[in-house]
Amino acid sequence: YSLFSTVFESSNAFSEHFHISKRQAYRYLLTFKGMQFLYDCYEGAHTQSIEDAVADLTIICQRHGGALYD
Repeated sequence: YSLFSTVFESSNAFSEHFHISKRQAYRYLLTFKGMQFLYDCYEGAHTQSIEDAVADLTIICQRHGGALYD
């Protein structure tokens, strides 16, 4: 997997999980540091299941002010 595909797949899975548009998911992840997490932790993130990636992104974004909860 490349960094691009990891970011793309994680963002799409995040949008599906929370029933928001892909654009909304991208903006949310960008605003609340989810994208930065994927860039900084790519080596580990690309080996996780997509469900684990969404769970981690949710926690990271909540820690930075995001308000989406399971």
